[in-house]
Amino acid sequence: MPVVTGTITATYGQYFLRSFDYVDVSAWSYTGSNGLVASLIPPGVLANPGEVAVILTGTESGDVRVAVEILDESPTSIPMEDWSEIVEVSLEISGDGAFVTTVDELDEDDPLPDLPAGAIRLRVHARGRDEAYNAVEDPAPVEEHLLQVWPAAPQPENVIKLTDAVGALRRSRQT
Repeated sequence: MPVVTGTITATYGQYFLRSFDYVDVSAWSYTGSNGLVASLIPPGVLANPGEVAVILTGTESGDVRVAVEILDESPTSIPMEDWSEIVEVSLEISGDGAFVTTVDELDEDDPLPDLPAGAIRLRVHARGRDEAYNAVEDPAPVEEHLLQVWPAAPQPENVIKLTDAVGALRRSRQT
């Protein structure tokens, strides 16, 4: 499947990959997360595999450009120089599959594809989080993410690259 790009409106500095309709984030904890993506199970604790992925943004509330690529197998290369943060996690997606959304938004017209059900691997790439964190109401998204997904048995989290200040700040605030 080709890469499909869309825009999602981040809320509370995050958006989700999830397969269920209601998300109560009030008790969720990202303690111990890598600062980019948290793989969680209800009631909102880190798990491997998780049932939902929370992608943490530099954009507190606003648009983030997101590209989704659904693959048949693990990508053979990682464009390290193009991204400031890259992390892989395992998910177990139930039902008919997962979708990209936020706490406040479920956009039926969003061009981003649904993700397959079952055991999957998610690689999240991010750039522009520092610029977005420091931006003053820029109407154009300055933050970009690439989500690559492929079928895979659960594996440990793989932190490939962590270099932005937003991720470092999120990791330092965990208790």
